[in-house]
Amino acid sequence: DTWQVVWEKMKHTGWTYKTGAKLEPWTYILPEGQRPGGVEGEDYINNLYEVQTFACDHFGWKGDVQYHENRRMMEHSQGGRRRRRSTANHTTNTVRLQHDSPQAKSAIEKMKTRDLEKSVRPGDEWAVVWRKMTDTGWSFKKGGKEGWRYILPDGKPFPDGVEVIDYISSQYELQTFAVEQFGWKGNDQYFDEQDFRKNVGNRRRRSTNVNKAQDSRLKPSLPKLDKCDPDGRPPL
Repeated sequence: DTWQVVWEKMKHTGWTYKTGAKLEPWTYILPEGQRPGGVEGEDYINNLYEVQTFACDHFGWKGDVQYHENRRMMEHSQGGRRRRRSTANHTTNTVRLQHDSPQAKSAIEKMKTRDLEKSVRPGDEWAVVWRKMTDTGWSFKKGGKEGWRYILPDGKPFPDGVEVIDYISSQYELQTFAVEQFGWKGNDQYFDEQDFRKNVGNRRRRSTNVNKAQDSRLKPSLPKLDKCDPDGRPPL
C-alpha cells in the first residue's frame, strides 16, 4: 500500500491529526489519545517519520521510497545507530511472557469466547491479529527496550504492573503469545527473528564450549586433596 492508503486505514481505526507545534506541521493522535494534554509517544506523535515507523513495526507496512530515503538519512545522521522499535533490532535478551498467569489466562479466554470471524485466524496478517487483540482489551504504551510496552487486557501498565505478567516489552514475545495461544501461523518477520535468535543462541553455546575447552587446557592438572598429605603435597 502507498502511505496515503495506509493512513486512511489508520484513520478508520481511530487515528486523527491536528495542526502541529514547533517545527512539525502536524500532530498525529493515537486512537483514544489526548491532545491537547496527553503524553508524547503514548497519546500522540509529532513526527511523520515516527508515525510511518509505527505502521511498519505494528501494521506490517513495508514503507515507500520516501520513507526509506528518510530512514537512510536518519541512520546516516546518527552514525548508523538509529534506535529501532521493532523485533528487527534483534534484542535477543528479552524475557518470555508467562502464559500461565491469571492475566494471560484471562486474555486467552477473552479471545476464545469471540465469534469465529472476530477471533485470530492462522493466516491473518499481523496488523489484523493485533487489531483483534486490542478489541479484547490489549493496549500499548511508549517505553521499554524496543520502544513500546504491550499490556494484557487485565494487566497493569508500567510502573504499577510486573513485566511478563501484566505487560511485555518485546513484540517478538507478543507475537509468540499469539502463535502459541491464538493459533496464529506467524509471518516472515516473525520467523526471521526466530531464526536469528536460534543462531545467536547456537553461537553463544559454541562460544561457551570453546571457552570451557580453553580453560581446561590452561588449568594445571592438580592431584585430588584426598591423595595429598596434610601439607598438600602429592605422595611420592
